[in-house]
Amino acid sequence: MSFDGDLYPTAGATSVMTTKGDIVRYDSERERYGIGSAGQVLQVASSLPTWSTINLADSVLTTQGDVLYEGASALARLGQSTNNFTLATKGLGQNPAWQASATSVLGTTGDILSCSSANVLSAISPTTSGHVLTSNGATTLPSFQAVSAGGWTHLTTKTLSSDGTLETDTFTAKNYLHIVAFAARASSDTQGWQFNNDTGSNYDNNRSYNYGSSTIRDDKGCISTDGINTDDYFHATFMDFINLTAYNKYGFCTDQRQSTGTDGSMDVQLTSACWQNTDEQITKITATEGGTGAGIDYKENSFIIVFGRD
Repeated sequence: MSFDGDLYPTAGATSVMTTKGDIVRYDSERERYGIGSAGQVLQVASSLPTWSTINLADSVLTTQGDVLYEGASALARLGQSTNNFTLATKGLGQNPAWQASATSVLGTTGDILSCSSANVLSAISPTTSGHVLTSNGATTLPSFQAVSAGGWTHLTTKTLSSDGTLETDTFTAKNYLHIVAFAARASSDTQGWQFNNDTGSNYDNNRSYNYGSSTIRDDKGCISTDGINTDDYFHATFMDFINLTAYNKYGFCTDQRQSTGTDGSMDVQLTSACWQNTDEQITKITATEGGTGAGIDYKENSFIIVFGRD
């Protein structure tokens, strides 16, 4: 008996197997076909039984949290993604994918879910207390903004928590301003106002006390809305200013104050005012001493509120 390598002779021999797991297959003659690798299976390839690696779940998935799906030609692995992402289908002929979910987008207390573009989630985070959610057009995310009523927007409020200087923070410039102040002086100084920290002699006043004759005060250090030098009385001041950049800032001020005594009677001063500045818009207001424009203290709970519109 003889044979050529692993080929069976044409007759006689019954086995030429050499390795555990060998099989016999037929090509042009009967032949030995050696055992394959661990995990391989026997399948037909090029018309012959062939050891092949088949992509089964256990051979494709490698990490805890993996997802198995059918790819373009075989099973495929989709690895674990970012915490709280969600699995989404991408349509016919496309592979699934992880994408942001509502839970993963919302990261701050008070966040609101919105859409920044088609099928893309975005968070709108809260801002200043009292602001409202406002539409900014079809192509821009909504945002939280100051309340606007009848075209007027609340720009800023300052309330003193203790005796001190009464002035606003810097606020957004608007072409027209309405200012409301309720202040109690901590000294006998009269009340006035400066804008944008301008302490120069750039303010004009034409004022009338209790509807009497007017007094003109030009090129002063502030706008004086209270020309009567009295002690600790409350003042309610209302001011309206045209705040256009290329013009002096003209306004009208009404100041009401409690008269001497406790009967609740009121005095009133009317003031036509001008801030001589054609380069800036008013974006900050400071209460000062009405005669010189020097700083004075106001009592706790005094406040100033500013509204504006274009």
